[in-house]
Amino acid sequence: MADVPSRAARRRILLVDDDSLFREVVVRHLEQAGHQVMDVDSVDGALGCLRDALPDLLITDIHMPVRDGLELMREVRKDYPGVRIVAMSGGLAAATDPDARARELGADGFLAKPFSRRQLFEACCGA
Repeated sequence: MADVPSRAARRRILLVDDDSLFREVVVRHLEQAGHQVMDVDSVDGALGCLRDALPDLLITDIHMPVRDGLELMREVRKDYPGVRIVAMSGGLAAATDPDARARELGADGFLAKPFSRRQLFEACCGA
């Protein structure tokens, strides 16, 4: 599997998205690559996970009900500055420069939904 990260690149990942089917697919891909994945459906759930076990990487949807991913990213940057963040959105898929869009949002990387397994690993793991 050429698009699976090496053992040295495996990480603790927190995935935040309100779509349970979407989370299930992404979790499966990341776990098959050997990553330890926690997944939650809300900003409040993510903040609870961050207090309990600091991940290496946060992958968060931007558009969620109640509190959005932008609010989550601001709190993570303030309270957990060492956590790498990858933002994702279907609503911003037309962005021509995903890296510039990620920086605008305060993230280290950006994924436009829908994305492939390879794009997921490239954004999250540098593979």
